[in-house]
Parts: sequence; structure tokens; C-alpha cells
Amino acid sequence: MSDSEGTEIVDLDAEAVLDAARAATDGTLHTLIEFDRERFEILYVHESTRALYASDEEMREHFASIHEFVNLDFAEVELFTEDLLPFVDRVRYKTTAMDTATFVRLYVSESTGLFITLDPGAEAEPVARAIEGTIER
Repeated sequence: MSDSEGTEIVDLDAEAVLDAARAATDGTLHTLIEFDRERFEILYVHESTRALYASDEEMREHFASIHEFVNLDFAEVELFTEDLLPFVDRVRYKTTAMDTATFVRLYVSESTGLFITLDPGAEAEPVARAIEGTIER
């Protein structure tokens, strides 16, 4: 789980994405997780994040509880692209900035994405651009 070995959900080169994300952030890349509406797969977890949990099972359960709300993200994307701003082709990513971390949900397609955790205050745009540069559309 701590090293990316390939992807099951999103069609991309996990090593290239991981390298690009690490190079684009000034701080630590804490997590890289691929997801769709039904499932998620952990591609990378930094040792400092892993240390927050008593076990890999506890960490995965916590990540699963977060994933339960992924449909809210997709609903918001649809709200913007279909209802509020129908002239917008797509939402590239969404960011949640908190006191302990910056969460980035980068949408690879209409039904898949990457969940990225960065240091608090980290800039999302350079990381998003770097990752997008590794993905063929």
C-alpha cells in the first residue's frame, strides 16, 4: 500500500503520477488514492500518515468512511457542469483546505478521480497540473 504498483480504477501510470505529484509540491505528499463511485484503491501513503493509525486495517476503514461521501463530490460536479454553469465542460479538481491538511479531488473522468492529501496550505494547482500532464485523455 505504501508504494504504487499500478491502478485498478483509473487508467493511468501510477508511478508517473506519484513522481509528478511529489515533484510539484513543496511539502509532503501524504496520500494518493484512486476512486470511483463504488470503490477506492490506495496507491500511496506516506509514513507520517500511516503512523496516525494503529494498523493498515484501521487506516483503510477510516478511508472507507471518507469514501462513503464521494457521491456528494460527483453531485456537486454535476451541479456546476449541468445546472449552474452548463457552458463549463468539466470540473478539473476541488480542494478542501483545513488546518491539518489540504485535500484535492482531481477528476480524471466523469466517474473517476484521484484523492490527494498535501500539507496544510499547500497549493493544489501545481500538483493538479503535474498529474494532468501524465494522464492521456
